[in-house]
Amino acid sequence: MKKRQFFYYERKIREFSSPEKIFQYFASQMDDHGNSFMNLHDLIAACCNLLPSSEAGSPLRSGHLPGEPISEGYNTEAFTKRVPKILLDIVDEDNDGKISFQEFCVFQALRSFPPADLRAIFLMMDEDRSGYVSVDEFKQVFDMMLSAGRRAHPGALALRSGLKVDTDDLGTYNSLLRYLFGPKLKKQLSVNDFVKFIEDLDRAVLKMEFAHYDFDGNGTVSGEDFAKAVIANANQRILDKGLQRLPSLPKTLKETRISEQDFANWGKVCFHHAEITNGFGFFQQLKGVINKEDFMRGIQGITGIRLSQAAMDVVFFVIDLDGSGCLHYEEIESVLQSRLARSHRKIRQSNAGRFREVLGL
Repeated sequence: MKKRQFFYYERKIREFSSPEKIFQYFASQMDDHGNSFMNLHDLIAACCNLLPSSEAGSPLRSGHLPGEPISEGYNTEAFTKRVPKILLDIVDEDNDGKISFQEFCVFQALRSFPPADLRAIFLMMDEDRSGYVSVDEFKQVFDMMLSAGRRAHPGALALRSGLKVDTDDLGTYNSLLRYLFGPKLKKQLSVNDFVKFIEDLDRAVLKMEFAHYDFDGNGTVSGEDFAKAVIANANQRILDKGLQRLPSLPKTLKETRISEQDFANWGKVCFHHAEITNGFGFFQQLKGVINKEDFMRGIQGITGIRLSQAAMDVVFFVIDLDGSGCLHYEEIESVLQSRLARSHRKIRQSNAGRFREVLGL
């Protein structure tokens, strides 16, 4: 029960709090001058809806409130060894293993680029219609994205009491610029390079989410932990029902092993949730209900992604919220929430006017 309560609390912090409060809650490091820092596991915990691993003996929650002791329950050293190079190259500006508030804001801004709109955004950045984006064209839009992230919630500009961070230079992201435009910032960025970069970043986040549950680095997670990852991103309306259903997961499914590839493939499936729910909504009108075979065929047909039988069995159990053995498209719609959808909506809805202004629309 405590784990569930802490999960709800942390999810609300991620979705509705200012960047300052998110950073304050999840940052577990502090230097001799009292400045707060994140390690790489803190960074992923601040951005992804994570439940404690059933196998890792991880703490009840990921963060802490001011004045509380910081939990040492998670093996961050083993986690850090598996961090993809792209994250180290673009997030850790000074390569010291510590994520500052400025670096955290850069990471959040990068994740606010909506995957479905990447090519359209690139075309708007490309002011001279050359087919390439210069460093100056990129900075014009990315500075706006950084600013938008700070203003995504009411009161986001006000620092939380007790949080000591340097906010004077939130526009510093030299590591990112060097990664995209070369050491001398002379390289031109093509649309394909830009799309690939954002997709690589999304894959890196999925890899780190998997590493959270794969605590010993053996390349698989239990079916129970995979079920947690599936339900953790569900619509708030059915989240409690889904979490209550997890203990009834059959033993065979709890103990089955899910590969990193299946875990990543499920993340990719989630990015297609609009097409999937529309397709199954139409199918339900024709057939009435959606059985497991229909579900498997539909997922693969719509997305082109094939999940293993074990992974599909776990997913189907989680989505079948009423335990009827058949799905309704509303259940699919409620669970198939993109892991990044909320951050994208937050930026686009609260700053649509400024975004259009910067792009000259």
